[in-house]
Amino acid sequence: MPMTTIPCAPHRRRLRSRHACHAITTSIALPRTLHRRARSRAFALNWTTGELIRIALDAWLAQHATRRRTA
Repeated sequence: MPMTTIPCAPHRRRLRSRHACHAITTSIALPRTLHRRARSRAFALNWTTGELIRIALDAWLAQHATRRRTA
């Protein structure tokens, strides 16, 4: 997967309101080292960890949906 430069958010990048986007609250278990790396990058980019995980999951789903359609 190619590396891209992600700009820092001018204001804290937060998840949209649960009511506005019909979201649910869930929990995940991450290896400690992965969590530290994610938290560190989110802080450096002025994002919340939740927003970082949402974007990563969305990208993963898009990548695998494309693979399935072409198989």
